Amino acid sequence: MQVQVGFQYSLKGYDTRSPNTVAPSWSRYEYLDILPEIEFYFFEHLAIGVGVNYGIKLNEQLRFGEENGSSAEKPETIKSTDFGLIGKLEYNYKSLFGFVRYNIGIKDIAATTFTDENGQDIFDLKQFNRNLQIGIGYQLSFNKN
Repeated sequence: MQVQVGFQYSLKGYDTRSPNTVAPSWSRYEYLDILPEIEFYFFEHLAIGVGVNYGIKLNEQLRFGEENGSSAEKPETIKSTDFGLIGKLEYNYKSLFGFVRYNIGIKDIAATTFTDENGQDIFDLKQFNRNLQIGIGYQLSFNKN
């Protein structure tokens, strides 16, 4: 068993296509993800990890169906932080490794509420980050003699 903390830059988002618009709408969110994990080695080279994903939003970009991708109004549609649970399967061979990680968001990240013409809330949008990550890498080791 080992405990590790990883950091990563993530680009997340979604596309919306509608037959009534010339160009599709999309949203992109940049995060700095902090990933504390516990890894359990069941075989010599195979590990299973569990942990949490804490994301800090760095940037948000939106396009609302305009051809040029610009919008006069830039609303904040996503909250500043994200929180989720992660599970990972990792294979190690010498200094090389590969992994598959699944992140399931448990915190609602939507900062959007729909209102009627009088400003009364009629619908609170719920949105959760969920994603599958696949990675390969090389681990550097420095031995202190």
